[in-house]
Amino acid sequence: MARSKTSLINIALNLIGDKSRIANDTDASSEPARVAQLFYDEVLDQVLAEPLVEWVCARTRAQLTLLATTPAFGWSYQYTVPADCLRVIAAVASSGDTRGIPWRRESNKLLLDDNECYILYIKRITDVTQFSPHLAEAFCTKLASVLATRLAGNKVKAQELLGIYINDVLPKAIESNQAEVYVEDEEGHTNFEDAGR
Repeated sequence: MARSKTSLINIALNLIGDKSRIANDTDASSEPARVAQLFYDEVLDQVLAEPLVEWVCARTRAQLTLLATTPAFGWSYQYTVPADCLRVIAAVASSGDTRGIPWRRESNKLLLDDNECYILYIKRITDVTQFSPHLAEAFCTKLASVLATRLAGNKVKAQELLGIYINDVLPKAIESNQAEVYVEDEEGHTNFEDAGR
């Protein structure tokens, strides 16, 4: 079966023992469908923004737009963070530079002391066909943990699923993701990735 929003919601419903199924990505014909649709995007953002991992499918780069106004104090410049940015990983002063620079995120702005800024960040993804099988499993498990409380009022099941997410499927997904990350040499270059943390 092809991976889709519909299939992921149905897997999550199955994990909590709910026999309901949704027919399509906008199905709101039943209480399980409405609740699953309500929490879907929020839980997806939470999983993609996990601080323990930089999902290969969600990593991207951008040059930021310098704002005309400057921060009131502490930093020299501020930039607009992309609307799809869930988490900034690193900032560099120019496209050819790999040395990270200090920065601070405040709301939808990035503050720093350089008059040019490029970032590596985790973006919001809606195309679930880009997910690895392990990331899809992690998302379904986390969504199911939320739905267990919201639909069934089953806090024990919710805690059980959250434990499976944290201790089993998320670590497997992280390990699978790391296998996709190219390392230039044995120690790798971490300046760009570690900047700003």
